[in-house]
Amino acid sequence: MIIAPVRLIPAVLADQERSTELRSAIGLLGDYLAQNECADGGIELGAFHATLSTATPGKAAELPFEDHHWCIDLHYVISGIEGYETADPCTAEEILPYNEETDCELFRGPRRVSRFLLQPGWAVIFFPGEGHKPRCDLIGGSLPVRKVVVKIK
Repeated sequence: MIIAPVRLIPAVLADQERSTELRSAIGLLGDYLAQNECADGGIELGAFHATLSTATPGKAAELPFEDHHWCIDLHYVISGIEGYETADPCTAEEILPYNEETDCELFRGPRRVSRFLLQPGWAVIFFPGEGHKPRCDLIGGSLPVRKVVVKIK
């Protein structure tokens, strides 16, 4: 997992596997957001698919963790503050089996959880096998968060 302001991520990726695809997705996303007023929904960024959404974070205890087997998730916060929890899926209970079509499985109850916040202009990259729970209200009374998630295959 990489957490950093978007402008620093290319430097952090220097030694990361699949860095070419990640750098390309970050560049396309930055160009798209700079040139377009975007409504919520799907965005095609060349070979990448992104989803722009606005949602109010919920109680972390009520939300499931998710995990992917082959896709990298790039989450970029445009406005608001979004809380995340991360955990090892191997220490958790599966609540929705892996779906190959959506490349997603859901789980709950891992033994150890890490938490962090993303503010506007920051992004996190989740690699396959890194369980994560977005949309968490970790500060109490969170306002709506506008963000984009890019799926990198």
